[in-house]
Amino acid sequence: MMSANNRKYFLSLLFLFALSIFAPSASEAFESNINIITGYNDNIDRLQEPQGSSFITTYIDLSHQSLYMKGFGESLFYFNASYNQPDETESKTDACIGGHYSFFPFKSPLMVLGFAESGIFRNEETPADDYNWVSSGGRLKYHYSGRITIDFLQKLRWRTFSEPLFYYTTVSNPAGTGNDTEIIISEDQKDVLMISDGGFRIDLYPWLHVSINGFFRHMFSSIDKDVYNESGSRCSIKVSLNRAWYVILNAGIADKSFNNSIRADTINTAGGVISRAAEGHEVFLGLNYTENNSSYIEESYRQKVIQCGLSLFF
Repeated sequence: MMSANNRKYFLSLLFLFALSIFAPSASEAFESNINIITGYNDNIDRLQEPQGSSFITTYIDLSHQSLYMKGFGESLFYFNASYNQPDETESKTDACIGGHYSFFPFKSPLMVLGFAESGIFRNEETPADDYNWVSSGGRLKYHYSGRITIDFLQKLRWRTFSEPLFYYTTVSNPAGTGNDTEIIISEDQKDVLMISDGGFRIDLYPWLHVSINGFFRHMFSSIDKDVYNESGSRCSIKVSLNRAWYVILNAGIADKSFNNSIRADTINTAGGVISRAAEGHEVFLGLNYTENNSSYIEESYRQKVIQCGLSLFF
């Protein structure tokens, strides 16, 4: 069940979404997008001994955009949800509602954006992983010389799990009174994730775009073993073959260290997608590879995901 605070947040955003429809604006637009994706994941649970599964995912996105009169900014309210059904495990569901407001102060090339979101995640395989979340943040985007865009994002996400975490711990008995006692402890799971992301995009040619980003994440958690720092970088190259076809290649590396633990992970990623866009739809084929090298051998894994899909735009 969604907490009372999250229910209020959802209702507030729904009210703002409805209000934006009637707000005076120079122009308005409704957009919707449906993605149907199928593929194969050779390590669906990210384990050292992998178990593969085919899957199908359905994704829907609805948005309403308003451009306000006298150049007083732009608002976008949106709802998106996804349903993932692997063959070998139970389904997973995500849903999110949010909105942002952006403007260019003093008609400068700097865009200022603020946003707020709220959502839920449900895992039928492991209900203990279910959680509700709320996030907010800001973004600065500077358009320099028409070919270079500098981007910075700062975000906080608050997450509350639906069920407490249960684990065993050992309690020492007074000397001479017998063996130590093992008891079950339960703790409420709450965390806050801070995300800082910055980078730039260069339009080298009309058909060639390069993006380079660096990021830092810090997880504050009520569960000590879940507290971590993560930093890394990623690069993406987009090549437009013609008006319909394009290819995106990407690679990244990240280092992740956990507090109160000697565990440290190095995560390498690489992937690519080829896509053909046409009026009202797009088809694509993608491949992603992830390799996690951990100082805890049991946490190391490799994962390959191949998928193809159809996007419909309305």
